[in-house]
Amino acid sequence: MKTVVTFLVINQIEELPVASIQSVLDNSESEIRVGYLNEQDINNLKISSRVQFIRLQPIPNLDLSGVYKDFSETLFYQIVQLKWQLIETLLDQEFDVVIYSDLDVIWVSNPVPSLLNVFTRDSEVAIQIQSFTTEPDNPRLCMGFVAFRNSLHTREIVSSCKQNHTEMIKVNSHVGDDDVITKYYVENNCVSKIRLLPQSTFPVGSFLNLYATRPIFPGLSSPKPYIFHLNYVVGLRNKRIMLRLFKRRFEFNTYGMKHWVILLAVKRLRFIFSLAAKQLKASRKF
Repeated sequence: MKTVVTFLVINQIEELPVASIQSVLDNSESEIRVGYLNEQDINNLKISSRVQFIRLQPIPNLDLSGVYKDFSETLFYQIVQLKWQLIETLLDQEFDVVIYSDLDVIWVSNPVPSLLNVFTRDSEVAIQIQSFTTEPDNPRLCMGFVAFRNSLHTREIVSSCKQNHTEMIKVNSHVGDDDVITKYYVENNCVSKIRLLPQSTFPVGSFLNLYATRPIFPGLSSPKPYIFHLNYVVGLRNKRIMLRLFKRRFEFNTYGMKHWVILLAVKRLRFIFSLAAKQLKASRKF
């Protein structure tokens, strides 16, 4: 199966795009396509002949130029709509499998062979997607890492999600792509067509503590993940701190960790003081 990995780069984002794309280059032989709107956003991403660029159609009457936007900002939810356009564009090309990976996703090992095995063995599976489900009765799908089989049914799903996102965001400006794909999954009973990836090897940011260097029980350790998603924190600086903590666990280059250790220590102190203040406030009520 001919496979491509794709990224969406909108706005000028420090460090994460290079780190994420380089992790794919280091851990796979897949072609890489980067969707973008503005040339200045991709100037430092021309790091390999395997990386090519796709200029997307802008959203009418919306200026998406500038710097990093996080999910606390309304523009973030406008930006993620462009994922559907990018995925549709690649499904119209010669690739058998399209893997979408967010810029805050780091590849630790190569997930491609395992993903292709699933598509080969089960012809009914159209999509394999990351999950941050915590309750059995409330599935929550995550568009941070998704593999799409190039098929008519997959295109129909992507087209529906693209249209649904356009309509849903008119009602709620903070509807994201995770909400859209989860709604489609639930309403269309897609258990057999959309497969949730194991959280142990495709973890989201809240699983970071699984990779602590000191195991609770001697001799037991968490499985080595294929990828790690630097979400569950707000702001680019927090993502960069999380990146270094995760890289340190798996012996990557940590880019001057000393400076970031100080920042992390400050954040921990602030958190402790915040808890103490809440406890003091609560005690004064009695």
